[in-house]
Amino acid sequence: MNVYLDNNATTIVDPHVYEAMEPYFVQKYGNPNSLHAFASDTHPGIKSAMEKIYAGIGADRNDSVVITSCATESNNWVLKSIYFEYILTGKKNHIIISEVEHPSVMSTARWIESMGCKVTYLPINEEGIVDVPALKEAITDKTALVSVMWANNETGAIFPVEEIGAICKGMLCFFIQMPYKR
Repeated sequence: MNVYLDNNATTIVDPHVYEAMEPYFVQKYGNPNSLHAFASDTHPGIKSAMEKIYAGIGADRNDSVVITSCATESNNWVLKSIYFEYILTGKKNHIIISEVEHPSVMSTARWIESMGCKVTYLPINEEGIVDVPALKEAITDKTALVSVMWANNETGAIFPVEEIGAICKGMLCFFIQMPYKR
């Protein structure tokens, strides 16, 4: 018997999702933003999907929702956006990430560091969880971003994201975490 336990990295597509998407894999494949006939077949599907996303996350049309292809693209987009908006402009000069972040966060943080930004790598404690007192010591009014994964996919440790988020909110900096559902 084969057992796959790394569903945090990749998982089978839910049959309902596959059924809904199947026409767009083999029949309706045109660029939905083009003016040709293929687009007229796909654009309604994109519009419907976006409406479901907005409703599912409680957003409205005034909110910006950016859809990316994967965690690596998402992490790069957020970290580099913070760099260009806050670090490069001199508004802030510091980010904090945990020392067990996803490689896409770690690599991008190292790039930001090479561009002159101060990066603090938060240690984890003996239970494999971010050391919250270390965060309290490291965060300043110059901190633009704190990035901490919600749960470590290798150890199963669940991080105290509500407590970390409250600390960040109190210091007026952004907080991101890798998604995790219980």
